[in-house]
Amino acid sequence: MLLTRRTTVTAMLGVLLLAGCTGQEPDPPPSADPPRAESPSAAPTASPVPTPTPTAATVTAPVPPADLERTDETGAAAAATYFLELYGYVMQTGDVATWDAMSWEQCEFCKSTRDVALAIASRGETFTGGDISALSSSVLPMDELLGGYPVDVSVEQGASKHHAETGELLGESTGRPGVVRVDTLPEADGWKILAVVSQEG
Repeated sequence: MLLTRRTTVTAMLGVLLLAGCTGQEPDPPPSADPPRAESPSAAPTASPVPTPTPTAATVTAPVPPADLERTDETGAAAAATYFLELYGYVMQTGDVATWDAMSWEQCEFCKSTRDVALAIASRGETFTGGDISALSSSVLPMDELLGGYPVDVSVEQGASKHHAETGELLGESTGRPGVVRVDTLPEADGWKILAVVSQEG
C-alpha cells in the first residue's frame, strides 16, 4: 500500500520538543562593587522573565465535511478524502476514536494504521509529519454487490520522522504523491471504509 509502505513504522518524537530542551540560565555572579547599605525605599531590581520552553504544536483533527451526511457519490468522495486526511492525526496522536468509527472490521490498512499508532503512543514515541492531503477524487460507479462506491483519490503525503522517547531517530520517510483507491460503504451510523489500496503499479 502506498501509505503503509512509506510511513507505517516511521514516526517522529517532535523536532520542536528536542529543540526546546535547553537548561535554565545560571544566576548572575555577585557584583564586584563594595556592598552598600540597603535603602528601605529602594525598589528591587526586576529579574528578566524567563522565556517559556517551546513545545510541540498541538495536533488538530481534521474537521468532518458536511457532505459526510450524504449517502451518494458526493458523500463517498467526502468519506474517502476525510479518512485519508485523518491518517496524520491518528499517527501523531494515537487518538483512534474517529478512525475506528469509520473502519470496516476487515480493512487491513485501517487495522495496521491503528495498531502502529497505538504502539507508538504506548511506548512514549512520537510520530510527526506524514499528513495526507487529498488533491482530487474520482468516484467510480456503485458496486452493486456491496452497495458502496470505490473512490480514487490523488494525494500528496508529507515527510515523516519517528523518534524514540529518548530522542533517538528510529526512521524517516520523504513525502510523495500517489493515487489511492478507497472503497466506501454508507451505513446507518455513517460511512465505513472497506479498503485502502495504492493504485500505483
